[in-house]
Order: sequence, then structure tokens, then C-alpha cells
Amino acid sequence: MLQITHLNFRYPGSPNALLSVPAFSLAAGAHAIILGPSGCGKSTLLHLMAAILRPQAGVLRVADTELGALSAHAADAWRGSTIGFLPQKFALVPSLSVLENLQLAAYANGRQADMNRAGALLGAIGMADKANAKPHQLSQGQQQRVAIARAMFNRPALLLADEPTANLDDDACAAAIRLMLGQASEGGASLVVATHDARVVAALPTAHVLRLGATAQEAA
Repeated sequence: MLQITHLNFRYPGSPNALLSVPAFSLAAGAHAIILGPSGCGKSTLLHLMAAILRPQAGVLRVADTELGALSAHAADAWRGSTIGFLPQKFALVPSLSVLENLQLAAYANGRQADMNRAGALLGAIGMADKANAKPHQLSQGQQQRVAIARAMFNRPALLLADEPTANLDDDACAAAIRLMLGQASEGGASLVVATHDARVVAALPTAHVLRLGATAQEAA
């Protein structure tokens, strides 16, 4: 599913240290955690895995696709059909309802929204009665559930989550982890979580761990 070899990236003109990942791999359906202090490149690596950013050196393959070889247009199309992305800020559209925010994932990929899929996801996240609610009418935990469901709407092969439990209390954190694992398992997706939250590490004891810092190292 995921193969990294001598991956390097630095933002142009940035004084920040180079993101360097010598080697990492993840099988289809497996889970991984990216650990490291703030500013070490966790979010950047997720953006590289999603083909939002392009590697400057090395090889990054996801779902049998070499991401560095994709044109911008091809990367957009590939991302829409392969990647589910859960950003730190949920990025729900304030003017749209919960149902419309889910449908947006399909429209952004040039597809007709599958209403049966939307209904099934709303039921799975316990939000069937909130289909017509706007984001501001939801709690933070409810907004996160919608964001997770939106990330899974197109049945991605890889679900990427960027600090998904930040600012959540223990109960909401546990619920978010269960939902991500459940949705990934149901769709047969691999899951990669970038975090500094020890609760996530404890909840995913069998996940592969990639530690970022001066040199990225895969944990045993």
C-alpha cells in the first residue's frame, strides 16, 4: 500500500530542517502512527502521501502509484479516488448541511453523490438525525465525526488523519479512534495517523510507528 525510500522534502526558502524518511512501508489494511515534536514534518509527510506536495527526492508509492511522477491534474484525480484526508481543522463548509458536506467529497471528485452511501455513513457515525444541521449547530465531537465520514465517503484505500484527537477529552478521543478504526476496517483502508497524543499510541498497539526528527526511524 505504502512504500517510502530516501524521501526528502523542504519548503522553498524555509529555514526549517529537511524532512527526510530513509525507508518506511505499510501493507494494505494496516495501521501506522507518525510521531514527533511540533514542526518535525508530520503534517508535511501526510501532504506528501496525499500528493498535495511533491517529493523533491526519493520514492513515494501509494496504492501502486509513484506520486512524484503524477502531473498536478493526475494527482488531483488520483487523490479523489484513493485518499481520505482528515485535517487538523475539520474544514466543514459552514453554509452547507451535514449531508451536503458529505456529498461534497463526491462532487469534488467529479462524481454524483451516492445518497445510500451518505445515509449509511450518517447512521454509522450516529448522526442520522443531524443530516440537515449546519456545522455551527454541532459539538466539536460531532463535527469530527462528520469530517471522518466525509474522508471515507469515496471509499479510499488510504485514510490520513492529522492530529485527529487534538483538544479532545478522553471520551471523545476514544470515540474518534473507534470511529476511524471502524470506518477504515469496513472499507478495507489503511490508516496513517500523525499525532503527538499518547492516547492514540496506546489505542493502536499493533500499529507501525514512524518517528520523525533529525532522522526518521521506523520503530521495531
